[in-house]
Amino acid sequence: MTEKTSISAVVREHELLNNPSTLSGMESLLGRVAPLVAAGRFDNIVDLLSAISDVVNMADNAMVEKLAHDYENLASAAFKINGVMRHASDQAAAQDDLPTLWQTMRRLNRDEDARRGLLMIVNMLALLGRDVRYSREMSQAGDS
Repeated sequence: MTEKTSISAVVREHELLNNPSTLSGMESLLGRVAPLVAAGRFDNIVDLLSAISDVVNMADNAMVEKLAHDYENLASAAFKINGVMRHASDQAAAQDDLPTLWQTMRRLNRDEDARRGLLMIVNMLALLGRDVRYSREMSQAGDS
C-alpha cells in the first residue's frame, strides 16, 4: 500500500473487512455508538479510557505492591472485627442474667483487656472528633 491509498480502497481490499459477519458486526456496533457520538457522550467514554490508560502507565510495581498491602490490611481488619463482633454477640446472647450497670463497671475495673478495648474506642473517638473539628475549621476558613 502506498501513502496515498484511501480508506475506502483499504476497506475494499482487506479480506477481513469484507467478511459478511464482520460487516454485520460493524453495522451493529455503529448502530450502538451513533447515539453516543450524536449526543457528545462518546467523548466521556474516550476521556474515561484515557484516564484508565494514565493509571495503568503510572502503576509501577511499588504502587501495586503498596495497594496490595493496604488491601490485605483492610481485609485483615474487617475479618478481625467481624470475628470479634460475632464472638462478643454470642457471649452476650448466652448470658441468662444480664449484669447491672454497676456490675459492668466493676468488670471494667477488674478486667485489663476490657479497659484496653475501652481505651482503644476512646482513642478512636478522639481522632474522629479531631477530624471533625479540623473539617469545621477548614470550612469556616473557606467561608471567610
